[in-house]
Amino acid sequence: METQQQLPPRFFQRWLKAYCKPDFHIDIEGDLLELYYQRVEERGARFANRRFRRDVLLLFRPGIIRSPSFRQQLNVLDLLQHALLMAFRGFRRQKSTFLINLIGLSLGIAAAFMIYLWVQDEYNVDQYHAQDGQLYLMKEHQVMADGIRTQSGTPPPLARTMADELPEVKASVDIGWPLEVTLTVGEENFKSTGRYVGAQIFDVFTIPLVAGSADGVMTDPTTIMLSASLARTLFESPEAAIGKTVAQGERSYNVAGVFEDLPAQSTLDFEFLLTMEEALATNAWLTDLWGSNFFGTAVVFHEGTNIEAFNEKIEMFVVEHGGEEQVRLFASKYSEEYLYSKWENGQRAGGRIEYVRLFTIVSFFIILIACINFINLSTARIARRLKEVGVKKAVGASRGALIFQFLGESLLMVFLATVIAIVLVTLLLPEFNVITGKQLSLTVTTDFVTMALTVLLGTGIISGLYPALHYSGFQPYNVLKSGTGSSLRQAW
Repeated sequence: METQQQLPPRFFQRWLKAYCKPDFHIDIEGDLLELYYQRVEERGARFANRRFRRDVLLLFRPGIIRSPSFRQQLNVLDLLQHALLMAFRGFRRQKSTFLINLIGLSLGIAAAFMIYLWVQDEYNVDQYHAQDGQLYLMKEHQVMADGIRTQSGTPPPLARTMADELPEVKASVDIGWPLEVTLTVGEENFKSTGRYVGAQIFDVFTIPLVAGSADGVMTDPTTIMLSASLARTLFESPEAAIGKTVAQGERSYNVAGVFEDLPAQSTLDFEFLLTMEEALATNAWLTDLWGSNFFGTAVVFHEGTNIEAFNEKIEMFVVEHGGEEQVRLFASKYSEEYLYSKWENGQRAGGRIEYVRLFTIVSFFIILIACINFINLSTARIARRLKEVGVKKAVGASRGALIFQFLGESLLMVFLATVIAIVLVTLLLPEFNVITGKQLSLTVTTDFVTMALTVLLGTGIISGLYPALHYSGFQPYNVLKSGTGSSLRQAW
């Protein structure tokens, strides 16, 4: 009885199977087991276990150890080819299920891709400036009886005063109110939008020039800077615009430079720029007015500036220069203003980031619903293939091979759905851009490829793992004897 109940060390028995060539394994293991039980009868279990371990270790030598041979590679390739063949046969036999799965996955993945493009674009807004790490927007907390109100408007003298008095400031620019005017060239009139800006506009923001120069020109009230598209509209080319005259009402300006069109991921909104000297020349009362908040102020700090300490330092800056007593000045990261623009009682309280997070969650649920639909339909289809599972296991197919087959079918389906989804996104993006007011494009970038592969593998594995594990676990005897219906009842 002892020999029947006693088993050799399981770890070494499994290790032998792992390293031994399949052609030799059955014979070698049989001899070892025969010796093992003989030793158990003669010397006891402890001696037999010790000798079994020694024998397994001594057998770990060339000639017996399996190697990653070409033959094994062929077996893997054959398994993959077989899985693909069975997948295509299954798709052909179950056309309706295949089409429903394909359409559902394609639409789900396409929706997720479009949400991804929108979310990425939202995160990229105002991130393109070369000095993004040091670029800040000056804001005001206004301490009122009913709470704290936060706004981006600042006094007109703030930018130049900060540059003069605060050593932490590398460059600062004041940005005036938006202008919607008619520009005249010869006898032709053109509607356009612009801004009054300070002299350091090109030192603070990344706005490359196409033609002309920005050196010293933004202090001359008779100059104007045009965007490349506006220059082409007015003068056919940026180069042709330099030195030409543009009229606005009774005022005339010389074109000193042409800058690149602002990118779609920018919150700056102007097609032309006029100097702040021009604004103050016609509105001299603004020059030293600390009790207003007509202008925006953007600042670039020197690297290493401690913003928290700086904000403590300038909190009363406006008040100290004659501003209203309730104003508390502070610097806020410029690139965060777009997504985190909502303030409540002096604290950030969200903004567009809430929509970004919401749509990100929605995209995950869309993929999850597509996966669940795929699992349900795949389960119904695989249930009809239990006989196939039973026959394959009866002739020696391992559970791992069946899992590989089912997962292969799932990944193939998701791959086809991903290809169709990319085509759908390409076709629908123009309309999607009209709805969202963006200029999204499907470009092959590292981030997009990573996301697409993650969706493909994640969706494929999630969709195929349950059917693969569940149905590959049936015993061939039960499947072949009981039939599909009985097997399904056992499964549930």
